[in-house]
Amino acid sequence: SVDLELASQVAHRLAREARPTVVYLSDLKRAVETAEIIEKACDVSNIVLTEAPRERHMGYLQGLTWDDTM
Repeated sequence: SVDLELASQVAHRLAREARPTVVYLSDLKRAVETAEIIEKACDVSNIVLTEAPRERHMGYLQGLTWDDTM
C-alpha cells in the first residue's frame, strides 16, 4: 500500500539521518505497523506503546483552522 511504502521511506531516512534509540507510538494498529517498519530499518529495540498520541475528534471544531475558531 502507499501508506506502508511511505512508512518505509520515512524509516530509511530516519535510519540515515536521525538514528532513533526509542520509538513512542500510539496503540492504534496503523501506528504499530509503522513502528515495526521503523524498528527494523533503524534497529531500534526500545518501543514505547502509549495511548497519549491518539487522534482526537474535536466535535464542531474538527477541520477548522485556529483562526476559524476565533
